[in-house]
Amino acid sequence: MSDHSTFLLWASFAVIAAVSLIPMNFISDRRTGRRIYWWGWLMGTAGIAVAMSGREGWRAAIVGAGGLFVIGVITAFRYTPYLKVGGQIFASSRWDRQPDPGDQPEVPFRPLTADDVRSASFSRPFGQQGYNPGEVDAFVEMIAGRLERANALTADDIGGVKFGRPRAFVRGYDPHEVDEFLAAAAETLARLDSFGEA
Repeated sequence: MSDHSTFLLWASFAVIAAVSLIPMNFISDRRTGRRIYWWGWLMGTAGIAVAMSGREGWRAAIVGAGGLFVIGVITAFRYTPYLKVGGQIFASSRWDRQPDPGDQPEVPFRPLTADDVRSASFSRPFGQQGYNPGEVDAFVEMIAGRLERANALTADDIGGVKFGRPRAFVRGYDPHEVDEFLAAAAETLARLDSFGEA
């Protein structure tokens, strides 16, 4: 492989590595992150195919590009909300499967009930520590108690809560799912308190 092809090969791998990490960690806008991710994978895969074609031939280059495309799809599904087909997002995380902001019409606010709170469940994904399940469950019960007027928990208390990490070899609750639930619970308390209903 020539020096030019070697440089193109490694530069293309660097592009793929960059677009696999940077959008997920530093770009909050999903649409922008999705465009960067897929354009980066497209350019990186094309560069690797061109670099491989000079030594291995186009048949091997096409097979290699196809393999990289599959890896890009699997990575997008497993770690990002970037695999969007026909307006639907395919992802392993329930949080990542949520529609992009603006894609879903706003629905009327419906306050949570104590039964809603007690029936809440959270996934325990592999690959991240997450929140301590015992601490989350105890706080969820406090929220349910507040809705039954059994304590004086406030929306600010919910917004300021911090959870520890689970003990070794125990998978924690998905932080995104827990945070989303807590936001809904805080909104419920804030609105009910404002009307003197809670």
